[in-house]
Parts: sequence; C-alpha cells; structure tokens
Amino acid sequence: MTTDTFTFDRNFPLPPARMFTLMTDAKMREIWGASGDAVLEMLEADMRIGGLERHRCGPADNPEFEVETRWHNIDAPHAATYTEVIEAGGMRLGASLVTYTLPPLTQPVRQRSPSPYPPLSGLR
Repeated sequence: MTTDTFTFDRNFPLPPARMFTLMTDAKMREIWGASGDAVLEMLEADMRIGGLERHRCGPADNPEFEVETRWHNIDAPHAATYTEVIEAGGMRLGASLVTYTLPPLTQPVRQRSPSPYPPLSGLR
C-alpha cells in the first residue's frame, strides 16, 4: 500500500464563495469533472458533514468507475475535507483523504499551469 501525499496549487480569478460552489455543487461537478470523451454522472449528492455522494465516471461509452465520497468537514467557502473510494468491476482501486482550502482572492490571477480539466471561465 502506498500512502503518498501530494499537493495541487492552482489559482483561479474567482472569489472563494464562487469557487466553493463550483467545487461542491453536484451539477457543476458533472461539468468540470469530465473532460474530452469522459463523463461524470452524479448518482447521489448529500453535501453535508457525514453526507454521502456517489458518482460514476470514465469513458462516455463505459463509465466503469464508481466513486463514493463522504464529507467530513465543511467550512464554506473556505475549506472542505472528504474521503473518496474508487471501485471498478467490484474491485476497490483506491481510497483518498482530500482537504482543500480556498484562501481569499487578493487580486485577479491567471491559471498558471496546464490542466486536464476544461477552463472554469464559462461557469461564472
């Protein structure tokens, strides 16, 4: 088992309240959570402490990955913590603990690194 930790730092020209909504709203996540020929289909969304979310994702013709997300801490619009379990074909592929923080926007910034996700500019 590997228990590596890694950090993604990205800057978006959005205030924390708007970014929090984009990251946690089920319909918004279906939009930005899939790119190219992939899909993300939200099956259940209960975004509250202790709440469970389930979605399927993967190639549009075979969204074989099943994901269960359990929310553990929600400090809107500043931070959230959740665990995620990913399975396919009845086999557990991985589990993760995710914490994200949204610091105050001090000035408009540009996204500085390439991303596999579609731009968020159209989701204001």
